[in-house]
Amino acid sequence: MPSTIEMEQVTPNVFTNTKLRGCNPSFVVTSDGVVVIDTPQLPTKAVAMRAEAEKHGPIRYLINTENHVDHIFGNYWFRGAGEIVNHKALWDIFMDPKAALDPFAYALEAIPTDDPEGAAILPDRDEYYADLPRGTVVFTGELAIPRPEAKVRSAELGARPESRVTARTTVLVVGDGFVAADLRSGRLTGKARRVLELHERGQRIEVLSEGEFLQMVGGHLAAVPA
Repeated sequence: MPSTIEMEQVTPNVFTNTKLRGCNPSFVVTSDGVVVIDTPQLPTKAVAMRAEAEKHGPIRYLINTENHVDHIFGNYWFRGAGEIVNHKALWDIFMDPKAALDPFAYALEAIPTDDPEGAAILPDRDEYYADLPRGTVVFTGELAIPRPEAKVRSAELGARPESRVTARTTVLVVGDGFVAADLRSGRLTGKARRVLELHERGQRIEVLSEGEFLQMVGGHLAAVPA
C-alpha cells in the first residue's frame, strides 16, 4: 500500500506538515504551478508529498532553506519535478560527504525505525551521489555576455553550469537572439534540438532566452549603438 502524508492546509494555497521527523516540508500553489519548500527526509514520505503537490499542478520550483538532511535528503525523490533553488552556500555543502557528521549515513539511521518501507526505494551511496539533485544550467549559441561570466552568474545562484545537455539538465539558455517562437519555427541549435528530444521522453527542461536569463540573475544586456 503506498505511503501517505498528511498535509495541513494553512491557507487556500499553502500546505505544510508539522508531524514528520525533522523539518516542516511545505508547498505553495500558484497560478503558474506549485512551489515546494524543503522535502521530507523519509523516502516514502517524500514520494507521497510529491504526489500530493502534483495534485495541484506541475511543480515549478523546489526551494531548500538550509543544508541539514531533514530539509534536503528527500530532493532525490523529486528529480525531474521543477527547478531546484539553493543558496550557493547551501549548494556548496549539499550532502557533503566530508562533513564531520556524514549526512548520508545519518539519513540511513532513521529508515529502520521511522520508514522501514523506504528501504526498498533507497539508492545506495554511489547512486545517490552520482546524481545529486541540484540544478543544472546549459548555455548554447552566441551570448552577448562572455560565456564564462554567464556560468559564474548561474553558479552564484546555486546552479551547476555544464557544456552539454544531459539527463540532469533543468534549464537551457539560448543565445543568438533566440525567442520562444524559434522552438516552433525550427530555428534551433543542436543543444536546443536535444532538449526537444528529451521533452518528448518526458524530461522537463526550461528553455530561456539570454534576456530572460539575465533578468533572473539580475544582469542586463549591453545597449546596442544606434
